[in-house]
Amino acid sequence: MTSGKPLNTLLKFSLPLLAGSVIQNLYNIFDTAIVGHVLGHSSEATTRDVYTHLRGNKRQEQEEAINRIWIS
Repeated sequence: MTSGKPLNTLLKFSLPLLAGSVIQNLYNIFDTAIVGHVLGHSSEATTRDVYTHLRGNKRQEQEEAINRIWIS
């Protein structure tokens, strides 16, 4: 792990993270599309606009939690 080119090591460790991120984003896209279709919305944008309030301040809460971890 400490021998060889650093770029190769970084790529080995970053590719699973990148793949996981792509899969999670695809899940979110398909989830929104399926929910919108079941509810009869004309587009994904309609579904996102109507149900944004359900997410609340989750993103802000997550950012604050990450900041607490990194700052302390």
